[in-house]
Amino acid sequence: MSRLLDEVVSRESLEYVRRMAYLAEYRKPGIKSHLDRIRGYCSIIGRGLSLSSQQIEMVSIASQLHDIGEIGVPEGILAKTGNLSAEEWDLVKRHPIFGAEILRGRTHQSCKLVRSLP
Repeated sequence: MSRLLDEVVSRESLEYVRRMAYLAEYRKPGIKSHLDRIRGYCSIIGRGLSLSSQQIEMVSIASQLHDIGEIGVPEGILAKTGNLSAEEWDLVKRHPIFGAEILRGRTHQSCKLVRSLP
């Protein structure tokens, strides 16, 4: 019974991470393919680094949250087609800080992993 519960919790946690990632990227066209590419790159790099399959999976899951901090950047800046001003660029560069704040206190391993990255 415990194994079944662990599997259900694991699936629900994974779905939670996927939904957070989709929310962060919602305003961007073609987001599913972007998230799939990032996940694939992480798997390739993980194998190249001889990570265990469990480590590769965790990094791949965590990679889905790489831009969650963009929620803190105004849409007008993210959607801008021309060059960004220095102030706008400074705000875009802060999106990892916003992401760390969003993930602070979360207990899922992938959230902890994302927060620990430099």
